[in-house]
Amino acid sequence: MTARRFGGYTVTELKRLRKNAADGGKFYLALLESVHDFFNLAEEAEELEAVIEKLVSALEKAADEVSAQGGNDAAVALLRDALSDPKVKKITGT
Repeated sequence: MTARRFGGYTVTELKRLRKNAADGGKFYLALLESVHDFFNLAEEAEELEAVIEKLVSALEKAADEVSAQGGNDAAVALLRDALSDPKVKKITGT
């Protein structure tokens, strides 16, 4: 997969430019050129968070239904463990 570029630089390159005061001008110009891309990424991130929240909600509901029916406790435990991952909780805010 090709690294996404912003103002002609990869994110790693931008981080290096940001840390070096002598490269401040290059960093600033790259940001100006890529501001549209950053806004698009922010919108994509919001959409992705909404999809993840909806998916987690559906999975939690399914786990509750399987538990209520006395279903596969091991599978439900694995599902609940995956849903309690800190990265998932950060997105869902739970």
